[in-house]
Amino acid sequence: MVAASMVVLFGAAAMALDLANAFYIKSMDQRIADQSAMGAALAYDENTASLQNTASSLAISNGAGNASVVASVVAAPSGDGNNAVKVVVTSQIPLSGFGRVLAGSSANTISQTGFSVSATAYAEIQDESSPCIIALGATGSSSSTLTVQGTGGVNITATSCAVGANGSIAPSSGAHMSASAFYATGTISTGTASGASLTTSPTASALFANSSAQKDPFASAGVFSRISTVADMSAPLFPSVGSAPTGGSSESCSGTLTLPPGSYGEVSASYYPTCNTITFTGGTATTSIASIQIAGPSMTINFGPGIYKIGGISNVGGSQTVMINLTGNPTLYIWNGIANDSGASTVFNGPATYYVQGGIVNSSGPGSLTFNNGTSTTTSAFTIAGGIHTGSGTTTFPNGTYVITSGDGTASIDSGSGTTVFGSGSYQIACQSGAGISLGGGGHLTIGAALNSTSVFQIFNANSNGSACGSAISTGGGSSFTIGSFNNYDLDGGISLQGSASLGTGIYTVNGALNASASGGGSISGSSISIIAAGAVSFGAGYSSVDITAPSSITSSTYGNATTIALASESAAASSVTSGASNTQVTGAVYLPNSPLTLNGAGNLNGGGNCLVVVAQSIAQSGGASLSTSCASLGNSGAGGSISLVQ
Repeated sequence: MVAASMVVLFGAAAMALDLANAFYIKSMDQRIADQSAMGAALAYDENTASLQNTASSLAISNGAGNASVVASVVAAPSGDGNNAVKVVVTSQIPLSGFGRVLAGSSANTISQTGFSVSATAYAEIQDESSPCIIALGATGSSSSTLTVQGTGGVNITATSCAVGANGSIAPSSGAHMSASAFYATGTISTGTASGASLTTSPTASALFANSSAQKDPFASAGVFSRISTVADMSAPLFPSVGSAPTGGSSESCSGTLTLPPGSYGEVSASYYPTCNTITFTGGTATTSIASIQIAGPSMTINFGPGIYKIGGISNVGGSQTVMINLTGNPTLYIWNGIANDSGASTVFNGPATYYVQGGIVNSSGPGSLTFNNGTSTTTSAFTIAGGIHTGSGTTTFPNGTYVITSGDGTASIDSGSGTTVFGSGSYQIACQSGAGISLGGGGHLTIGAALNSTSVFQIFNANSNGSACGSAISTGGGSSFTIGSFNNYDLDGGISLQGSASLGTGIYTVNGALNASASGGGSISGSSISIIAAGAVSFGAGYSSVDITAPSSITSSTYGNATTIALASESAAASSVTSGASNTQVTGAVYLPNSPLTLNGAGNLNGGGNCLVVVAQSIAQSGGASLSTSCASLGNSGAGGSISLVQ
């Protein structure tokens, strides 16, 4: 009986020993599972491989040994609609020696391998909605605040996405804020100020103060990397072409005058009073002409193929028409410019290569100056010192390449109140004391799209002090500026708009500020564009219609990509949408990592029903301003926010 009892006692002791060991290991596995779930949830970025690696590494560092660790993303057991990281830690426990004897023969699996225990932990990602409005705070500081101030119906509306701040979130009197969730490293006010409200949907009270810091989604995208390249561009130089021709012979003319290569003096309808046509035959020798000046009746001048050196070409007053026909793509060196005075009409027909010192001028009045290549497939080449200056008439330029080395004391392309049209082209424009391109009030300027895959649009600084142009592009009130598509618009200077602007597809790198403010009214539009500025970005009075779309829309897969940037500023100076800019619509991202964004006086920044992401150092609104976006396509990123161990 004693022997039989001892078997029972030893069996009970073995069971007690094995069960105690199992409970101890299970408690250890639970601790490891809890820590691994919390750490993996904090690191979660929708990459399941990263999730598993993080959980496994944490488990091993906490003594998991040979335990099995499996991590996954599941619905949170709380049932509140959030996701959770689930971690299961499983350990294999061998039986004690007497336990193996009691378990039976060697064929029995348990006697050989023992048995397993497991522990499960769930870390809920409580504010998983991806942030679409982010206040990053100053570098090295957590004191930045996302604020809404004022009593004029101020609103922030973020549909299907979250609002976050590395600081506090506080609606003040009369302000209303709504989003899928709010999280902040500091405090969140729930609307204690008079008339203020802060609501979340579809989950009520999704407010997470003291959450983890918001990250800059574009920090590694290299958004501003091209600004230094643009600042370092070297302006083109006008080539050395020697001295202007002088003197020369004169010929009598009745009707038609044909002149072979040689040297000639002034060619003029008043000098040849009975001439209606003068033909320069050209050829292999160079033809030199002191000047071509039309002051009398209309006439036709023909240039054959060859090289021509001309003191200057001018159509001076009256209503006469000068037709200049170019065949064989001649090369014209012109020292004292091309001028078309009030009321006159000058037409260049056919492609040519132009080297013009003294600029091209179409002065005020109803006159017209036209360069016509003849067909859309032919091109001309212009190298100009002294700029292009047009008045109230009509000026037309052809498809071609344009190198403008200086503006001769004013803008390099100075378009007045008339209409100036450029065909498809490639543009290298150097500003000096004035802007690169200046458009007067009420004027119309159109620049065609890129001529081919090698075409560029560049505005350089030619100032001796090395600073950027005062403005790369400047337009007056009531004007209309249109530019076609280029891969890159490299502007060593700011953009100042007071009229309407239609911007072609491409990336605008602006070594300066973008300032749009026109009391006379205006609109700005651009599809598939990015404006990357070194200075502040501001929209103000008169701009009741701004519609800009980034090259790529923001979705869960493109969130943080540089191609989703519509507007960006590298500056620490505040960017703003102020009174009068009542419909500033941006599809894509507004990225201001170093500066505050202010909206006031009924200024409105919205996504037009599409996804707008705003990332700024801080965001402040007042006086009826509003900020709204709908980012249903953004999905859940788990970026920032609060993590809670729920089971």
